[in-house]
Amino acid sequence: MQVRGVSFPEVPELPKYPERILFCGWRRDIHDMIMVLEAFLAPGSELWMFNEVTEKERETKLNDGGLDISGLENIKLVHREGNAVIRRHLESLPLETFDSMSQWRTL
Repeated sequence: MQVRGVSFPEVPELPKYPERILFCGWRRDIHDMIMVLEAFLAPGSELWMFNEVTEKERETKLNDGGLDISGLENIKLVHREGNAVIRRHLESLPLETFDSMSQWRTL
């Protein structure tokens, strides 16, 4: 049996635009997730981290996990403290401005 070669048309890469992403909750591996986003998101993107962990504690945990916050080039971390199950806490965020949102239970 002979297999015939097929050529596919070249698909141009779509331009990347900065995104605003909201993460609700906290995970032990969040520093890994941030590094993946750093690699794939366009410069000027924002990652909003909304949970009950204080900003100072977040930075310590991220640094302890191996994330150099000052080395992020494509995304800016925005810290907001609150509980995602309390409506008034969520309503304090500009929810309509986010391109995507994810929620995790705290681990």
